[in-house]
Amino acid sequence: MNGSMVDLLRRGSTAPVEPFERGFGWRPRGFAGALAARPSSEAELWHARLYGLRPLLRFALAFVWIWTGLVSALLHPPQASLDLLASAGLTAAPAVTALYGLALVDVLLGLALLAGWRVREVAWIQVVMMAGYTLGAGLLLPQLWIDPFGPLSKNLPLIVATLMLIAMEGPRRCSTSD
Repeated sequence: MNGSMVDLLRRGSTAPVEPFERGFGWRPRGFAGALAARPSSEAELWHARLYGLRPLLRFALAFVWIWTGLVSALLHPPQASLDLLASAGLTAAPAVTALYGLALVDVLLGLALLAGWRVREVAWIQVVMMAGYTLGAGLLLPQLWIDPFGPLSKNLPLIVATLMLIAMEGPRRCSTSD
């Protein structure tokens, strides 16, 4: 049933009920009575409230990953990133590989999420990576915890938002023809 159908029913645009009653032996409830007899459950209300946010959440998370990867690889001064990695003990070729390799992984994970490809699996990889980034950087560069821009503390709500996306995606459904 769509919104137009509901509007028609509310305005009383219905067929005569008497032929139905004669044919089936019972009188159907009116629209308002049927809705009152079975009000929306809490789960249905949650679903209705979150339904439109699900794609926005996926697109927003994809944007964060793509933008972070692009900024890391192309826009932020590479020497500043390499200096930060050096303060964590990573220098020379391994530091360059980490900088550009992880930036590429970030972009690819963001693109996969944007495309809707294996959303649950990609999101779980993102959760693991964020937890790894947060723990690793938090231990090796504890000053980032008190950075006014919150590069580590922002990961905590992002992890929760990603877990929400995973929950909203639900398990993969198998068809009976599989």
